[in-house]
Amino acid sequence: MVPLILLFLLLPVVGYLSSPLLFLLFSRPAPSPVPVDFTLTSSGHLKAHVSLDLIRYLLPTLVQVVALFVLPVLSLYLGNELLNNRISSGRWITRGWLNLGRMSKAEWEKQVILVTGGAGGLGREIVRLALAKGATVVTLDVVDPPAEGPESSGRCFHYQCDVSKSQQVEAISKTIRGDLQKRKKEAGEAGLYLPTEVTVLVNNAGITSLAAPSSYIIALPPSEVSKVLEVNLLSHFHTLRTFLPPMLRRGQGGHVVSVASSMGHVGAIGMADYVSSKFGVIGLHETLCRELKAWRSGNVDEAMMQVVQEAGAGLDDELISKGSDAEDDSSYLPSNVRVQTSLILPSHIATPLFKDWTYPWPFDFLTPTLTPTHVAERIIEEIGERRSGWMYLPRLTWPTAWMGVLPDWMRALMFWMSGSDTAVECMRASARRQDYESEERTPAPSQIRTRAQRAASVGAEKQS
Repeated sequence: MVPLILLFLLLPVVGYLSSPLLFLLFSRPAPSPVPVDFTLTSSGHLKAHVSLDLIRYLLPTLVQVVALFVLPVLSLYLGNELLNNRISSGRWITRGWLNLGRMSKAEWEKQVILVTGGAGGLGREIVRLALAKGATVVTLDVVDPPAEGPESSGRCFHYQCDVSKSQQVEAISKTIRGDLQKRKKEAGEAGLYLPTEVTVLVNNAGITSLAAPSSYIIALPPSEVSKVLEVNLLSHFHTLRTFLPPMLRRGQGGHVVSVASSMGHVGAIGMADYVSSKFGVIGLHETLCRELKAWRSGNVDEAMMQVVQEAGAGLDDELISKGSDAEDDSSYLPSNVRVQTSLILPSHIATPLFKDWTYPWPFDFLTPTLTPTHVAERIIEEIGERRSGWMYLPRLTWPTAWMGVLPDWMRALMFWMSGSDTAVECMRASARRQDYESEERTPAPSQIRTRAQRAASVGAEKQS
């Protein structure tokens, strides 16, 4: 196991260091004469003669391009995939020590997955796929889900809750715990292993202010800014403060999924509030990862220990993991079973939030519009494999994390090529055009005539 880990650790380093060496080895002068010769035929046409030396002429140049550009970028991507998404998840450590590995059907049935914003869009797809896996799902949203759908399952609990309000989140958590415990009690012996606490938290709720007359910074109403920041960012604080302590108190692991956006690395004209909230989600998630690591090592203050211990007041006794020498709650110590953390950074999802959002070529090919089903499948896969890390969707969007280190002229060039500076205005124009066309197709009430009126009008025309 150790040689395998060292091999994967050295691959990116070797690839990056070998780039200058390959450049020096293949930096040879071009052959003379040039292997392409042009002659003018008797008919006046230009004819090219290509010799076999053309390969010797082009090969050093191609290798230099690969060595200087392709290989370093590939090494960085490989290093990110291996170091961040593998080792940080503990997937190469002994499986029994960290209780890792892909979830079985029985393990899925022991999960309670809470999804904020689960009544529509991406959240509803996550709910549907989680129920298909056999998990119990809890959804929090300000609106009710459609009457027909996976939410009608007996393993799905929906609660109307504004997750931007901490009081509502704390109150609904007690209701959720009571309903889950009631279900377990009513099931009797058949419900011995039914879960009674949230084990997976998916912070998915999000809104935009694009419906406002203008979303420019100086034109945005303060109420719109506050609403977007509260739903997109502060809701993460409220749900973490409410549902994370019981996960830590149980000591049996868990998972926190934060849905951010690739816009959390770059700005966009007309989306200041949304972009700011996603910047904040990335910073919050990174801090959460560091604090969970400190929790596993025991380097936390008394206040955090007290909050976690108080969170176990309503838990079932058999669900609380204690040390082998523990006699009471006062001897409780942090568990070495980790709570996994996943940060989801999609580019553009085909949901009502960003209707008619488009990219110019070639970005429309490199960063295609994602379907909610595809993103939900990747999130469920992340949960099922107990994997921590940052997930860029599509994968080619991961260089956006490096935008901050680029010079200003290069950043401006990238914004111009991607069309992000005009995307919001184009989306608004498309929405106005669709509204105008729908108004033209829909006749006014005074223009609507019944069948009898139309028949009478035709008869009058014939008589005349």
